[in-house]
Amino acid sequence: MIKTRRLVLTGTHTTPAVELINQLQQDTEFNWKIYYIGRRCNSCTSTQASIESKTIPSLKVKFYSIPCGKFDRRSFFNTIRGIPQIFTGFISAYQILKEIQPWAIVSFGGYVSVPVIFAAWLLGIKSITHEQTKTKSLSTRLSAPFSKFIALSFPLKKRSPKEIVTGNLLRRDIFDSSSKNFNFLKFKIKKYPLIFVTAGNQGSFHLNENIKEILPQLKDTIIIHQCGPNDFNEYKKLFEELYLNNKEEYLSKVNYNFLKAVCEILGIKTKMIWSEEFNLLEEKTERLVDICKKRGATDYYSGPAAKAYMNEELFEKENIKVHYFDYSGYPEYNQLHGEFTHEVSIIDLIFNEGPNSTKFMKSF
Repeated sequence: MIKTRRLVLTGTHTTPAVELINQLQQDTEFNWKIYYIGRRCNSCTSTQASIESKTIPSLKVKFYSIPCGKFDRRSFFNTIRGIPQIFTGFISAYQILKEIQPWAIVSFGGYVSVPVIFAAWLLGIKSITHEQTKTKSLSTRLSAPFSKFIALSFPLKKRSPKEIVTGNLLRRDIFDSSSKNFNFLKFKIKKYPLIFVTAGNQGSFHLNENIKEILPQLKDTIIIHQCGPNDFNEYKKLFEELYLNNKEEYLSKVNYNFLKAVCEILGIKTKMIWSEEFNLLEEKTERLVDICKKRGATDYYSGPAAKAYMNEELFEKENIKVHYFDYSGYPEYNQLHGEFTHEVSIIDLIFNEGPNSTKFMKSF
């Protein structure tokens, strides 16, 4: 008969935690009942849902959120503001652990883990704190006196008897060569250099902004940029503003505002002009040809629907080549949610690929 053991995980660094959960769920020796204590929001000053509050429940693991303050070395005000939450977080952690009565605690660092480790020590529950970085973080140093072991990802010159080098847990997804994302990239990475940009499981705002600035200099490269939800929120705010605060009467004006916003995101500096700036002819095709002539155009690009009404002979007489866009069959790009589909607008690409959208458009 398989024995059952209760295990509580805690911490803000979810990447190794997720892999540990995956491995324990496949264990044939023990039936692990796993619980997770984490943050409800990213910080005591934020209302944005934490990454663990979204990731862990999807693994069929019971998730508990506790209040948690931190010693913010960049803001004395935030430290003072968080002190009451440190105490309420400890009380919450104590009550949760007393109810669950786990066999052990595994901490993956971050300020939310400290009250959990301290509460476990008071209850006589053994714990392991895992450090992912090369130097011990403040939360690891605070938890160390109350942890049975400190698991290090990298060896230190001086180690205490309770510090052992275990390395870091790597997500199996990293080695998956059958995923859609890999299939999309496997031929391109043979042709172009590959740059992977990351800064923790939630990315880094400043790093993200710097990458945006240097994208034009990274020509003929494939960039995989791991970032948090800030880019999504930035685009969400922009497009919500265009939708909800629209006061334009005509659809053409609405389209113009969206086109302008999309061009700014993609770094497209092509000048846009209004057809009303010209003395237009009545017939549709003659009107287009006349505009092309006045602007000195040699090529005219149109959507495929225009084939139904456009007279191409008028363009040919003026030596203007007509091209129709084909929106089907272009390369698939990463999807945050659901399956990929071609029948979407540029907004879908922006929300899924963010700053990498420009390079994707230049790839085909």
